[in-house]
Amino acid sequence: MENNKVGLSFFSTADVHMHDKLPVWIEKSVQWQHVDFHTHEFIEVAFVAGGSTLLEHHDLYGNVRHTGLVQGDLFSVQGHEGHSYTNGENLILYNIYLLPKFVAAYRQLLTVNGWKLLFGERNANGKLVIHLSAAERERSIAILDQAVYESRTQPPGFEVMITSLILNFLVEACRSVDMERQNLLSNDMGILRSIRAIEDDPARSFQLKDLAAMARMSVSTYTRKFRAATGLSPMDYICKLRLQQVCYYLMTSDKNIGEIAQLCGFCTPNYLIKLFRRQFGKTPLEYRRQRTRFPRPYDGE
Repeated sequence: MENNKVGLSFFSTADVHMHDKLPVWIEKSVQWQHVDFHTHEFIEVAFVAGGSTLLEHHDLYGNVRHTGLVQGDLFSVQGHEGHSYTNGENLILYNIYLLPKFVAAYRQLLTVNGWKLLFGERNANGKLVIHLSAAERERSIAILDQAVYESRTQPPGFEVMITSLILNFLVEACRSVDMERQNLLSNDMGILRSIRAIEDDPARSFQLKDLAAMARMSVSTYTRKFRAATGLSPMDYICKLRLQQVCYYLMTSDKNIGEIAQLCGFCTPNYLIKLFRRQFGKTPLEYRRQRTRFPRPYDGE
């Protein structure tokens, strides 16, 4: 189905300096408050490094979806799908451009749920966004910044480096812990502003009244609108983010439970273990043993 929205702008591979021998490219930029509705012939994967915005997305089957985006969000736009951004606040995007041949070369990755979400067939009722935790974002931004440097300076072998760095980022993001979240069904920038603050530092001690004040709402209105946007209460949302951080540290470090509890904003290791077991049905140590290839030292559980 062709997208026929009035005023639609179209971008070709030549517009972003892509060619058949280099099927992947990357740019990083601060975005305008409004980015007009547009489409392009290549696939785009966008990663929100900072700020927030409202996305309008039209797929090739006529489905139209609106969702709020905050830092850590990752989504794809297939060739000829229309999209626009509105009400951007301090929005920083990494834009990764891919030719279909790049995706086709890694068909085996369609067994990874996140890869299927980004590059598989669109589902009108499916999720649109992968979300990376604060700890995962730090590593992802380092990888993408190196890829941006390679694209801007183009030293010998930059084509191979860009390809390998982008593939590294995409695979790690697609295997992200608890990566799929509900689309942020809100056009209220106050709600998105408060979510940005939570995402900036999930371990920080947040008071509900302070979050509501940030959104310029009463506590009751804020709580109701937050739940409508995320499916969770503000405190449950914060707890979920903290547990995502815990999972990341369990899989990528040798830190013990006490250290992880302190890093992730839990008052005691025992409280962390209690909430973790409630969420995942296992202790953090059991989770670590199942998710890593090599044995880890005893954590004192």
